[in-house]
Amino acid sequence: MRMKKIYFIIIATIVIVPLASSLAQTSTLLITSGTSVFVPNGAEICADFFTVEFGGSLVAEDPSGICAGGTVTGDIEEVETIPTEFALFQNYPNPFNPSTLIKYEVPENSFVTIRVYDLLGEELATLVNGEKSAGSYDVNFDAGQLSSGFYIYTIKAGNFTSTKKMMLMK
Repeated sequence: MRMKKIYFIIIATIVIVPLASSLAQTSTLLITSGTSVFVPNGAEICADFFTVEFGGSLVAEDPSGICAGGTVTGDIEEVETIPTEFALFQNYPNPFNPSTLIKYEVPENSFVTIRVYDLLGEELATLVNGEKSAGSYDVNFDAGQLSSGFYIYTIKAGNFTSTKKMMLMK
């Protein structure tokens, strides 16, 4: 299974509250608007207080790289990296009843079509049929009107084509 890096961007003012208050000096990291701080995997950035102003960002490949003597408070938004290649993943759950989720990835803006067929090649549904920007997507397939059995789903995007098999069990 191919793994992707997931980046965490702190999008609000963050205050790290020390575990014990004392008269000792505290450290503060201020990230101003237009400034980005990147913490690579295996590295740490530590302070008693972090403040990220609107328009600034603190990005860590591993969220445990942001450390302090207290608790981090604030909003954290998960941002996925752009996929590097086209992909069609196995539906989940499989077998399914009556609906299943199909995930796919598009590394560049492309016209994407995902269709479902029976084993005789008859098209049963078009799940996606339009322009998609680079990113990771999922689409739900509801087979409530179909009989138990095996079905095929296929993606076409640019020069990429892939087909997977799924099983409906009622």
